[in-house]
Amino acid sequence: MGNKIKNIENKNNQNKKNTSQKIKENNLSEFSIANMVNFLIDSNKNKHRKGDKHWKLKFVGNHEWMFVEPLELDPVYDDFDRGCELLEKGSISQAEKLFRDVIHKAPLHIDALHHLAIILDGTGKSEDARQLWNKGVEIGKNAFPKEFESGDHLEWGWLENRPFLRCLDGLAKRILQDGDIVKGKSMFEELLSFNPNDNQGIREILIIIYLEQNELKKAEELCKKYPDDFLAGLSYGYPLILFKLGKQGQAYKAVNKVVKKSPKIVKELLKKSHKKPQSKMPGYISVGDWDEAYNYWERYGRFWDKNALEWLRKVINESSK
Repeated sequence: MGNKIKNIENKNNQNKKNTSQKIKENNLSEFSIANMVNFLIDSNKNKHRKGDKHWKLKFVGNHEWMFVEPLELDPVYDDFDRGCELLEKGSISQAEKLFRDVIHKAPLHIDALHHLAIILDGTGKSEDARQLWNKGVEIGKNAFPKEFESGDHLEWGWLENRPFLRCLDGLAKRILQDGDIVKGKSMFEELLSFNPNDNQGIREILIIIYLEQNELKKAEELCKKYPDDFLAGLSYGYPLILFKLGKQGQAYKAVNKVVKKSPKIVKELLKKSHKKPQSKMPGYISVGDWDEAYNYWERYGRFWDKNALEWLRKVINESSK
């Protein structure tokens, strides 16, 4: 299970500027900088509080809440932003020093805890990283008022919510990689309930978990929540799940629909051997191109067993007549 869980990646963080149709790949060997830093110069200018000493949640209507930052974050904005820039450039030790200094001055800085955890996790100090992520999540959850109900949202669109959502994501991934599937799955489901728009690509992680655990009904329900999803994990996962559930007619329609949008993925799945293509833009995956097809096969190909591939080949042959 450890090797399987290692394949669960979040390749779809949505807030990197100017990505166009390119999806940044997660690369743990480079400390997950490109995918997990999130390029956080977006988090520091909108203040909606007067004299707060702790994180709070503000109700903004229609089951939506927004975090309110404590005042202690104000003096360390520049240092934190500089740390993010250094991390993006690969200056790991300098970034670590800055994040530690920020946390010393502002112990409630959830984003600094998150980014320091990224560095420690990438350098093999996974338990230290887990403790930092856990502390950040605890700080955020301590702000939840009794009025916060199940089903209420912490939308990504509110910049103040992003540090907590990122920290919860980091903790859930660490727990999953540590082998606690049940707890990791529960945390990802909670994260998706907080932010159903899923700007972090959590749905692809959950699809992998559900397929691994043979929770096909849950997988089907998840796919239905995101019809016409551009993420290959769900768009190709849906017909596969329907096939495994014995819903042949629906599976046939679903696979024909997705093949029209991403034909190279089905061709990659049906290959006898697979070779990683040279990327036109190293570090990125081009939607609709061969690198996306290979990436899908690499992450999800094991779920397409012999029966599923034979069915897929038959459907494609019938459709081409």
